[in-house]
Amino acid sequence: MFLLRIIKKLTALLLCMLVLYVAVSLLLMWITPSYSAKPVKNPKRLYLFHDLAHTEIILPGTELSPPLPKVLAPVFPRSPKGFIAFSYGDARFMALTREWSDLDPLLAIKALFTDTPGAIRVGHYAALRNDTTLIPLTIERKQMEKLQKAILQSIKQRNDAAVELSLPHPPYVHYFAASQPYNLFYTCNQWTAQILRSADIPAPLWAPFAFEAVYAVK
Repeated sequence: MFLLRIIKKLTALLLCMLVLYVAVSLLLMWITPSYSAKPVKNPKRLYLFHDLAHTEIILPGTELSPPLPKVLAPVFPRSPKGFIAFSYGDARFMALTREWSDLDPLLAIKALFTDTPGAIRVGHYAALRNDTTLIPLTIERKQMEKLQKAILQSIKQRNDAAVELSLPHPPYVHYFAASQPYNLFYTCNQWTAQILRSADIPAPLWAPFAFEAVYAVK
């Protein structure tokens, strides 16, 4: 009976923590002002990809400016054609979970509840899919500069070059060490929200879920 009472108390505590976790993130999402596009003289284009669990920041290859291409020399295409997608996550989870069918529950739990090495995933795509998972945004040149600077600062560097990780990946994707470890409070979507805020694009102060990171710009 004593053990049963302990289990019940722990279960109740975990449920309370979960409710608080979700409630705080939703509150921060709702108080974030919506994005209102304004006419700009020198417009720059970017795209936000989002699904039920993940977000990515996608830039046209022509929009990348120094020093980001130099630091990412192994992945940056010689031709500026195409699109470069940036996202963040637990290094092993991102590399080993290409599809939801590949999901390892133990790996996911470890990524959430411990500080694990983070990775910046950089992919090069010839074209973008045309569906509701993509949100196009038009921003000013200064905002684009701030956004790329924030992305660059989130990548661990050595001798002015990004630290590439030896992880399995298709030829159009590379993984680089992130400067921030992954955990329950700093997720892939929190990274996206942080990068957007750095570029003066509205995003919640904390956004652990994908729909929260893009809520203000949809």
